[in-house]
Amino acid sequence: MLRYRVGQLYVLPAVLAAFHKRYPEIKVSLLNGNSVEIENLLLERKVRHS
Repeated sequence: MLRYRVGQLYVLPAVLAAFHKRYPEIKVSLLNGNSVEIENLLLERKVRHS
């Protein structure tokens, strides 16, 4: 699992572009929320992880 804490820097587009270039068959979807919100989405099965 890759984890990136972006903070003040806007680096996510470059990281995702490099990831997609290396692994074009993998689909990446992003969610924006705090840990409690994301945990609730997972528990309610509104999102999935692999």
